[in-house]
Amino acid sequence: MATILVVEDDPHQRLLYRLELGDDGYWVIEANTGREALVQVKEHSPDLVILDLQLPGMDGIDVLWRLLGYDAELPVIIHSGLDHLRDNYMTWIASAFVVKSSNMDPLKQAIARVLNRQMENGYAEPMFEKRA
Repeated sequence: MATILVVEDDPHQRLLYRLELGDDGYWVIEANTGREALVQVKEHSPDLVILDLQLPGMDGIDVLWRLLGYDAELPVIIHSGLDHLRDNYMTWIASAFVVKSSNMDPLKQAIARVLNRQMENGYAEPMFEKRA
């Protein structure tokens, strides 16, 4: 089972991630701030990070750079409502950029793509089949 760290300051959004991704067979851990995310990565070594860009204290782009400075192979998916930041070269080092919407399918597809790519490149253990 893949472990996903969700970095999101909105508690309702975190709950949605936990329920939706948990139902898909992922183990979900959470962080409310960028600083908390850095601690969670060191403590839990997640297989993937879902990162919001608007966070209190430390913005998401700074968190992205720090996460990848700690582990350059860590896949990070930016999940943000700030679509215009997709063109910001600072976000291009993320594994994927998905614009937030009420439809979780694009995020779930990006997660599957990124984790499968990691597995093909030998950076991750094979995952169990997701539950239907």
